[in-house]
Amino acid sequence: RTNRQCVLVVPEKMASELADRIFRMVPQLHLSTDVVSISINRRFRFYRYDAPLGGAPVQRFSPHHDGAQAAATIDSAGILREAEERGRSAFSVLLYLNSCDGPGGETAFHADAQVDRGHGKKAEVMVRPQVGLGLVFRHGDHALSPLHEGKPLQMGGAPKSKYVARTDIFLH
Repeated sequence: RTNRQCVLVVPEKMASELADRIFRMVPQLHLSTDVVSISINRRFRFYRYDAPLGGAPVQRFSPHHDGAQAAATIDSAGILREAEERGRSAFSVLLYLNSCDGPGGETAFHADAQVDRGHGKKAEVMVRPQVGLGLVFRHGDHALSPLHEGKPLQMGGAPKSKYVARTDIFLH
């Protein structure tokens, strides 16, 4: 990964509201009779991808599978803690914070796990960032965890930066 990253632990109320919205909007989360609710990891990773201006290096997130995460919280002393007893997350959530109407910036989902890191292999599905759009997909060791990447913005396109928030879903 060559993009910039900032990690924040969001308020519990924000994570709870997002969980309610996602649970209502993503019917696949209801397919298992074991799943009665979800929660959102309060640890949000904010990514910034800049277009290569003035000889700056290309920023991208190379092909990868997202890893399952432990729930994060802040203890009474203000220290970040991972709550292992709640288990590991099952889904990734990507939230696009701005639109990318120019060339590049897509999230590319690859059909073949043997993609050779962008050297000629085409992605099967490209998702162009639009403000407010969210993606939910399996991650971790699950067989349906997709190989994907954050494509670089192209020089001369608009906007000059792409902003994405990533967090995780826990099934209960």
